[in-house]
Amino acid sequence: MKELQYRPEIDGLRAIAVSVVVLFHAQLGCGGGFVGVDVFFVISGYLITLRILQEGAAFSLQNFWERRLRRIVPAAAAMTIASLVAGWFLFLPMDFASFGRSLVAQSLMMSNVYFWRDSGYFAPDTVRPLLHTWSLALEEQFYVGLPIVLYLLKQSERRKVVWVIVAGALASFALSAYGVRSHALATFYLLPTRAWELLVGSLVAALPGFRVPGKVSHELLGAAGLLSILLSTFLYSASTPFPGERALLPCLGAAAIIISSSSTPSLVSRILSLRPLVWVGQISYSLYLWHWPLFTFARYQLGSFPPRLGVALSVLSCILAWLSWKFVEQPIRNRRAAFRRGPLVVAASLTIAGLLVAGAGIVRAHGVASRWPPEAVQYAQAKFDSDFRNDLSLESAQKGQLVHLGVEDDLKPIELLVWGDSHAMAVIHSVDFICRKRGMRCLAATHSCTPPLLDFPIDVMFSLREQAIPFNRAVTDFVRAHAVRRVLLAANWPALEYTPRLRASFALTVQTLSKAGATVYVLKDVPTPGFDVPIMLAKAVSAHADPGLLGTTRAEYATQGTAINALIDHLASASVVVLDPAPWFRAGSGRYLVQQGGHALYFDYHHLSIHGAMQLLPLFETIFSPRPLRISSR
Repeated sequence: MKELQYRPEIDGLRAIAVSVVVLFHAQLGCGGGFVGVDVFFVISGYLITLRILQEGAAFSLQNFWERRLRRIVPAAAAMTIASLVAGWFLFLPMDFASFGRSLVAQSLMMSNVYFWRDSGYFAPDTVRPLLHTWSLALEEQFYVGLPIVLYLLKQSERRKVVWVIVAGALASFALSAYGVRSHALATFYLLPTRAWELLVGSLVAALPGFRVPGKVSHELLGAAGLLSILLSTFLYSASTPFPGERALLPCLGAAAIIISSSSTPSLVSRILSLRPLVWVGQISYSLYLWHWPLFTFARYQLGSFPPRLGVALSVLSCILAWLSWKFVEQPIRNRRAAFRRGPLVVAASLTIAGLLVAGAGIVRAHGVASRWPPEAVQYAQAKFDSDFRNDLSLESAQKGQLVHLGVEDDLKPIELLVWGDSHAMAVIHSVDFICRKRGMRCLAATHSCTPPLLDFPIDVMFSLREQAIPFNRAVTDFVRAHAVRRVLLAANWPALEYTPRLRASFALTVQTLSKAGATVYVLKDVPTPGFDVPIMLAKAVSAHADPGLLGTTRAEYATQGTAINALIDHLASASVVVLDPAPWFRAGSGRYLVQQGGHALYFDYHHLSIHGAMQLLPLFETIFSPRPLRISSR
């Protein structure tokens, strides 16, 4: 079998790709380090397509998939088994059950589809140690189809192969550019909107005898490629809409580096061929596999992720990656006499089947709750302790199809509209309780990461992005058209950057609602614990520690959203009532409560659980009182 000529600069390019991914996940800068995955896609598409085309008529689908099995399965299986063992000892039942579902999906090579369906604003990465396998699943789905297409085209002219690749890449890119705006999660995770990135690499491999003319052009192309990758790494962030057009920068950058170094070495290719980079590139697959579970379990255990921990875990990831490369990857890939095809296929099949059965068993056993004390399980249940996680769409808002609270009777006036982001969703349960008790008709208009402010652009993940402004306009139009009597604004105010635009938007919103005849209530944000409350409470009681020692101190709370809280206080007037939830969470220890009566008051780092929302019943009762109660904060 003809082997590809070894190109050390490609291992160096792999090193750049995996390094920025690790730094991004370790929170050590590289805000756009996720683009390393896109660089990997281009490299993978290039190498696989090049091998298939070079083999020509001798290409065998059987041999191809055997190579993929040797390359992918052993190291991935070792990482997965280690994660399974760690999850048994560390994960709470519901988190272990979630892990079981992801294990089933990974075993079926469908983890990208699973995480697309399972992802969302309320799905924390701390309980998804297999999240990074989405990219492996996507690649393997791609490599089910590509070899078959190239096999069918093997008698065709190279030009026809190129046009087929170009057509596929353009179609996929167009879908990605469209989907990133309207179906962001699906566009991120699924093959149809990501295939073009691998096909960019395929196109580089398929172009017959393509060379860059001239030494200067040759050098400039390599430099431009590296600069493109670095720019996307440092200019992008987790809130950048991606992939879409923004993925062109790292993908074309990777393609440019491969092309510029394909004939004679460029300065960039010589840099990428340096021994340290080549070494990192050689262990890059194992490094990608091992770093994310380490980070995930560390966050799960500690609840925080200081920079020094990120450095330590990155180093540990490199050590584990080298061990995996040395004793798992290399022997099975290179010692074909010792690991023959037949026994290898049987062993891989049994391993995958075993992991599939284990995952299904964990799900069926509901995460094996017997591993934890009953008190810990009760605290952990708060993670699912919410009835209202409603992301209202722009279309629903414009049609006036809001969430019903209290009594559903269209003949009754609308006494209250709750308007805000996920923090508004978190308190809806208690508002609904009061409205039902009083026989009132109330509504809610909420969307994650979308503050209830007019003419306030927002462009972060899970928000309505460009639809936020018309969405919020539709809400105020509804208030005016239906003579809503009261409007409660609630949001994660401290998360917003205090700017003149924010101040103006807040004033405009209050003014517009007041002119519509509504009394405006602004709910300040609750004390933010800064750790996953149900998990930390469960661990505390399991370790026989006092859960009352957990919680934000008054000094810490005083630093949360100082400027925005001052702005909210300034808005207080006859038509604007400021509601402060902090007093209802005060404890005698000088901390703010995170639990009461054996129940967690938050279901994650900062959202109230149902029990937490019920703490605010006395505060919300004042909304419907003749003279609203004001309690000083902090």
